[in-house]
Amino acid sequence: MNFFKQIENERSEFIPLFQIIHEIAYLETVTPNEVAASLHRELEIPFDMNLNLYHYDITDGFVGLTHKETLDVLERVAKTWVCPLPAGVAERAKNIVKLGYPTYEEYRKNWKTERIVIIKQIGNHDFHDYDVGIKATEFVLFLKSIKFPTLPPSIANLSTPSIKKIILTYNSSSLDSLEDNCTVTSDNSDNCPKNEMGAQWQEFHGRETALLMIAGMAVALEKAGGKYVRAGKMNKSAIAESAKKAINDFGLGTTLTDRALRDLLNTALDRNLTKLEE
Repeated sequence: MNFFKQIENERSEFIPLFQIIHEIAYLETVTPNEVAASLHRELEIPFDMNLNLYHYDITDGFVGLTHKETLDVLERVAKTWVCPLPAGVAERAKNIVKLGYPTYEEYRKNWKTERIVIIKQIGNHDFHDYDVGIKATEFVLFLKSIKFPTLPPSIANLSTPSIKKIILTYNSSSLDSLEDNCTVTSDNSDNCPKNEMGAQWQEFHGRETALLMIAGMAVALEKAGGKYVRAGKMNKSAIAESAKKAINDFGLGTTLTDRALRDLLNTALDRNLTKLEE
């Protein structure tokens, strides 16, 4: 990738929240208010690590909203947008062949919505409003985790290498099998799908070294403290989340869920923790 194209490629993954809410509402035949309210509920309990909101800054890149800011934004949308459905849309959706599906223009004709922004202070005196949005590669993982059937157009039409790779896997029938039925342990290697190279995780050369390295890095993070320790023990969820974020931010991206990464981490620790402590 051209050095000076990095920001352009990164910024293309930022999709304004109002746009993604509109698209999901249309695809699901619901109102944008209901989409926002559903996301708000998902973020309350339990907290979904794949569902994050951001604003984008050309120097700082993706800047995450706090949990409270995210909840406030979604609550505001759910309670203030006026978004009636077209007349008879439920009946039309049930019998699309006969009645036809409303066009997008017809669907949102009477919606009263607006940009979703957050105000941030710049320097000592100036304030700037930023659009609130999502990061495409990350949001795809959330959509997959809730088994959303169709990618919104604003994501499906992206062409950066990282998002294209994730979209390809998103549409793969083997992905759900990998995450729902395969736990990375030494006991079920025969049941795990094979990777693109045709080799199973348990068979590749250097596997034990890789597991040892994963365990070692996890212990190093635990010793560093902070969010990587909870109640005096290793916070595996935080380690898995940070690993996935780093891969998505600086690598080609990953479709693995936090659960799959935690399973991998558990395997590495079970095999090597005693060696590391000796």
